[in-house]
Amino acid sequence: MKSYWRSLQLSLFICSVIMINISIENDSISTLAETERSVWYIAVQSAIGGDGSVQNPFNSIQDGIDTAHAGDIVQVGAGTYYENITMKSGVEILGAGAGASIINGGGNGSVVIANNVDSEAKLEGFTITNGSGTIVSSLKCGGGAYLAYSNPIIKECRFSGNYADHAGGGICNYESAPTLIECVFIDNRAMVGGGLSNISSRTIVKDCHFNQNSADYGGGLMEIGSDTLVHGSWFYRNTAEYGAGICSTANFSTITNCLLLDNSADYGGAVFCTSASYAAIINCSFTQNTALQGKALGCDSLDEIGSNKVEIVNSILWNGGDEVWNRDNSLVTITYSDVQGGYTGEGNINKDPLFNDPNNQDLHLGAPSPCIDAGNNSRVPTELIQDYDGDNRIIDGNEDEIATVDIGADEFVSVDVPGDANGDGVVDGQDMIAISKNILGIVPIIPRADCNLDQVVNGQDLICIKKKIISIGD
Repeated sequence: MKSYWRSLQLSLFICSVIMINISIENDSISTLAETERSVWYIAVQSAIGGDGSVQNPFNSIQDGIDTAHAGDIVQVGAGTYYENITMKSGVEILGAGAGASIINGGGNGSVVIANNVDSEAKLEGFTITNGSGTIVSSLKCGGGAYLAYSNPIIKECRFSGNYADHAGGGICNYESAPTLIECVFIDNRAMVGGGLSNISSRTIVKDCHFNQNSADYGGGLMEIGSDTLVHGSWFYRNTAEYGAGICSTANFSTITNCLLLDNSADYGGAVFCTSASYAAIINCSFTQNTALQGKALGCDSLDEIGSNKVEIVNSILWNGGDEVWNRDNSLVTITYSDVQGGYTGEGNINKDPLFNDPNNQDLHLGAPSPCIDAGNNSRVPTELIQDYDGDNRIIDGNEDEIATVDIGADEFVSVDVPGDANGDGVVDGQDMIAISKNILGIVPIIPRADCNLDQVVNGQDLICIKKKIISIGD
């Protein structure tokens, strides 16, 4: 028995040595691969026949891609490149910024194509323009980019002036799982998904802008049988017949920290759901959207399968009334939201949210907004730690010593003005009343009530406020 255990221990020792050696060898291979990572340079003014070096760059982006191997970088200089490119797995294609590096497809198909491309591929820092789409079953899809069975990262790119007669004027995703970060979609057109169309895809859309795109369905974004996360994004002045901002059919959507402003449709000015779609809309702001039916949200099965389920929480729907149109008896649940004209649901209010300046696209909450600290913390996803412009998501905005999430995409951050005891941004007689309540202990003392900055809130602060009011009047 002892000899058996000795043999077993010896075998285990030998195996561990082998595994350590394999690990060391793998680390060495990995390090070698990193050191051998190549960068291929592209310059629009370069002569034909370059070798991709810094001294003698290629003059075609596709030449760089074709030469590159997985792990390589294709570094593209400023200028306009008149070509159509095909991405490659593991290859990063990096421009000099959307304002500097432009790929013009010349109206000859999709400007960018990705087919069976992995998640290590990246396209970053370009304007993609003048694309007309790839023919898929006799229909043109993806004017700016067509992605099939692909999962690349597309970051800080601008898709403008592209067209597809069917799906995805800016981008069409088919059975793909891309991540889109800080991209702009402007003035793109298609029948479905003027800016972006997701078909049977799992797409992450983060911090993107959809402006002035148009379609019959989904002016900004069209989702068909997909699972889509839209976070921190802006939908502005898009147009469509159904869902000018977003149109969802047989889809699962999560929409968080988004602004939907001044979009216009016949049905569902901002969002339209059909064909048994599910949408969770959390901490979003809707305003100045217009529609014949449902300025913020429209639901209609369009005589197809099933009704929809929509949950809206911690959101502002303030478009002049007629916020929700529910033709097919979809299950629409709205809670802890500010809905113009009112809507039955726990925690809902019907009060002017007091946006700073909605006519100039400033949807930050003004200091006395009823939406401050009026939301439901339990419905905020754990990863939602910031608002749409990067402020901490749950703070004590009304200074009652309880941190509660605000309603809408913006989390109010007060700017302390000494003497502005009620936090409305103005020092006036109302602050004298508020400070009196502080002194009497009716409400908790807040730092900005200390008008004379002596670290104490007392009668001297009332005198300080009075002097400020008089000086303002002078």
